[in-house]
Amino acid sequence: MTAPAGRFAAACLASAALLSCGGGQQAPAPVVVTSASSGPSHQVMGVGVGYAHTVAGAVEAAAVYAEAYTTPIFPVDQASERRRVAAYVVSSEQQTAAAQRISAIAGYESAYGVVTAHDHGLAAGARVYPLAMQVASYADASATVSLWATLVQYSSTVYRAVYATEDVALRWEAGDWKLVPSLLRLTLGPVPTVNQAATSTQPPAQVQWQPWGR
Repeated sequence: MTAPAGRFAAACLASAALLSCGGGQQAPAPVVVTSASSGPSHQVMGVGVGYAHTVAGAVEAAAVYAEAYTTPIFPVDQASERRRVAAYVVSSEQQTAAAQRISAIAGYESAYGVVTAHDHGLAAGARVYPLAMQVASYADASATVSLWATLVQYSSTVYRAVYATEDVALRWEAGDWKLVPSLLRLTLGPVPTVNQAATSTQPPAQVQWQPWGR
């Protein structure tokens, strides 16, 4: 679990600055079937928004927002980032979230030149790939979805992955599920046994696959 400006591990770099440490009735739901009707209905600045007011809609929103809040999405200029954040973050935290996003992008750039590489047409960025999920709580006004995922960071010279479990807090606001960054919880692991080469000097083709919900 990280502090708002902390780093949970060296491999996570600037993304950790976005992961804060910190209602509704408890309603565990180990099996959730998602569908096109769950959302998203459209995109704003590369982030899928517009989710059903259902458990399945909350699951889809959690997966998309977990990536949107922890990875570079281009364009990464300040005006674009503020518009993006306004689309998926609760209104009370948008100003703080935008500042954290801008700071994290600067961290990605200083760590492995993600912005410069992208500007030169090279594959560079980060992705969050959800592997499994569990609905921790669900109510009409709020939900928390726990995701086990792999955070992959890549450029022409860097490819690395970290496993983490993140509790994604959501609130129903303005007719959509919205992210509550101040309630995010993240822990490292669990890490599966790796029986193949764990490192690479070039990012694999999979980093160009379509992310879930985008």
